[in-house]
Amino acid sequence: MAYVQQKNKRWYFRLVLPEDVRPHFKNLKEITKTLGAASKREAEKLASPLIAEWDTKIKGARAANARETVFTLGPLRVKRSANSFDLETEDGTPISSHSLREGLFREVARDWFEHHWRAHFDAAAKSHYTEHEVKERVDQTTVRAGINSHFEIYRAILPSLPRFIQACVGLINRNMKYQSNNLDWKALFPESKNLPNTDDFDYYQEETLLKGTTISDAIKEYFGRAHDVRPKTEQLWRARIGIFQEWLGDDVRLTHLTPTKAEEFRKALLEFPARRPAAVKGFDASIAWAVEKKAKRLTGQTVNAYTNAIRAILYPACKRLSIRNPFAELGAIKGKPRSETKYLDFADEEIKAIFGKNFCLDGRGKYAEPSDYWIMLGLILHGGRINEWAQARKDQFLVENGVFIFKVSGTLKTEASARAVPIHSAMLTLGFRDFWEKARPGRLFTDLTETEEGQFAAALSKRCNRAIDRAGVNAKRKVVHSFRHTWITKARDADVEKQWTDIIAGHETEGQGPKYGSYSLRMAKEKLERVRFDLDMTHLAEVWQNIQLAQKRTARLKNAIKRGVAGALADR
Repeated sequence: MAYVQQKNKRWYFRLVLPEDVRPHFKNLKEITKTLGAASKREAEKLASPLIAEWDTKIKGARAANARETVFTLGPLRVKRSANSFDLETEDGTPISSHSLREGLFREVARDWFEHHWRAHFDAAAKSHYTEHEVKERVDQTTVRAGINSHFEIYRAILPSLPRFIQACVGLINRNMKYQSNNLDWKALFPESKNLPNTDDFDYYQEETLLKGTTISDAIKEYFGRAHDVRPKTEQLWRARIGIFQEWLGDDVRLTHLTPTKAEEFRKALLEFPARRPAAVKGFDASIAWAVEKKAKRLTGQTVNAYTNAIRAILYPACKRLSIRNPFAELGAIKGKPRSETKYLDFADEEIKAIFGKNFCLDGRGKYAEPSDYWIMLGLILHGGRINEWAQARKDQFLVENGVFIFKVSGTLKTEASARAVPIHSAMLTLGFRDFWEKARPGRLFTDLTETEEGQFAAALSKRCNRAIDRAGVNAKRKVVHSFRHTWITKARDADVEKQWTDIIAGHETEGQGPKYGSYSLRMAKEKLERVRFDLDMTHLAEVWQNIQLAQKRTARLKNAIKRGVAGALADR
């Protein structure tokens, strides 16, 4: 809307710019210009050409706002609008949107790391632990040159060099096991002094983080990273750690928290009401209200869920700062009798349903990751624990004395958990060894991420439990850990001696006798093969083929995007 107005006895032309075109005019909200007119009529006459001029400019800006294809990335297109780069399929189905300010710097940084540094870190991780620290070090000159070179290639979709530098250096540092090898972006790029502010925790300045990371910072760090947390879960976890902050009364630094504080908070939670009115604010006020109203308190199991959520949220920040997680040492509060909480075995019909023709297929017709397929089979056929498989590295699988085995190691529950387990013939028939041989060095199931120190199975466990639910097995005590219980029951039914069951499953043996000497892998394999399930696995080969096809389609899509970006930039 354009009009003339008088101010301090002077007449002005004034135009309020529409919001959608402001980015074309330096984000100005309005345009004003003195007219030098003696009357309103004269002012309106002088403003008329200005109105026409700005009408033309606004129409031109809106035409420029029309989304136009910037790149064709194989089967995908990147379109640019006034505010974003939009990635979509040929039929116009949107995939993702990226602001013009940020561009596609995260995607390009990830591509740079995967092509130039992934093999370096995999090789370092595979080396002997005494050499790991030396081998993971990177040449800073090479890193700097690589970042600058990659930025020049992809400049069109990387508006900010500092943000790209931070993304690349952040990826390098997050793959370092030893903090002594971390890169300092200021030393690497001294010319980049004024880095932009950002809401992404990964790019906060390091000195701020090290001087005093508070609980609020830790919350931001956890949810700012790529954790597999659904919106409802995030809302619930934020509420739980919010109650912890209420109890503390302040947003304290993580370095000030102790296991004693965590224990005191857990005891206080047992007096906290299970539900409280919105009008009741504060931890002490909530407990006082619960006493007055004789309201139900949190159960031991719910308190365990609270402390588990808080421990998980604090983990990334504690790991980065190399400090002890105050909630890591809390044991579970014993609640209901063991008979009411222990996991139940799967019935034969339930196993058939879980590993049926829809195995690894979700409700939308999408196939799961290879980790879901092989680990669920590994659990039912070997009776292991889910995190033993989730954290497995390629070099833990090998042939020893003519037997293909899995050397269980890493973060384990007990000493007896470290063992050599022969791989079941059914898994070998379905192609596990071929999958293992084609895998890159390092962790075997790379889609699984570490949520707590040494713990990689959090997201996988949820996916497996959802698969069990989809198969119609909805009993609360029949979950992914029930595979282990079922295997042990089947081993007893097959008359496998307890000492062999303990050896294969990784249980502590009774007495000192079984702990002496060694055991034959061939005999262990023979005992393992005696454990049988009433399950026809022939259709699982087709399931694995479909998973591989889905993986290949995804890989082709990614390659098409990379080729398309490189080709489009080369043509510019």
